[in-house]
Parts: sequence; C-alpha cells; structure tokens
Amino acid sequence: SHNTKIPEVGRYDHGTNQLVIKEFEYSSGGLKKLERTLFHELLHSVQSGDTSTKMNQEIEVRLAIYRYCIKYSMELTGAIYQKIDGLSYALDENYNIVDREWYDINYQEIVDYLEADDYYTKYPESSEARSLDTIKRLAVDC
Repeated sequence: SHNTKIPEVGRYDHGTNQLVIKEFEYSSGGLKKLERTLFHELLHSVQSGDTSTKMNQEIEVRLAIYRYCIKYSMELTGAIYQKIDGLSYALDENYNIVDREWYDINYQEIVDYLEADDYYTKYPESSEARSLDTIKRLAVDC
C-alpha cells in the first residue's frame, strides 16, 4: 500500500506482512528512489523479523542496496553508503567475508554511525548476527 503520511520512505511490518511505501513524484529521481525503496523493503520482508537483531538486518539490507545501486548505476545518497563501501570491500561477490578484520572494523563503524541517529537508537544489534545470511541465500546463482 502507499501512505504519504509515514515519516520514512517505506516500511515493512512482519507482524502484519504489510509493505507501505510513501507516494513518490516522477521528478527528481522519483522512479529510481521508488525502486531502491521497494528493493529495500522487499529484502526486509524475507528477513526473519527478529527484533533482537534489527540493526543487523538494517545493515544487511543497506549493503544489498549499495551493491544493487552500484551494479545498476543508480545514485546513492547519504554518508552511510561511504561506510557501506568499506564493508563491501571485505566481501566477495557472494557476500562471503574475505577480510575478517576489515569487516569487523567497518561493521562496527556502521553500527556506531546508525546508533548516532535518533531513528536507530533503539535498534538492537548482535555481534552473532553479523553473518549476512539472508543476502547470501538470495545471492546464490545471481
């Protein structure tokens, strides 16, 4: 569904299995923004919805969005994606960690960055849930 009154550009609710997208205009990259948002929320829909790893799930989705946008030459805005670039560097094309130390350092920087934003301060993070299992599973045969 769409709702022009939600504060974020989109959201997925595991409790109701409902995806809500803010309505976009066709100007200033609206269709690409809609595409990124739909991709983002659809990825959340295939995650577990475990609220104890909400931060991990957000980082996993941001990483997938980053790689998707790079692959399809789509604009990425926000300082978060500069940090995601560092995390992506520590992974192979199938999201397997190739440099554990670099991965851990960059992952923690992203956690710290997001936790500084009031919106994400209550998102729990688990060091045991830094595995990227959802996007690894989806990346098979891509």
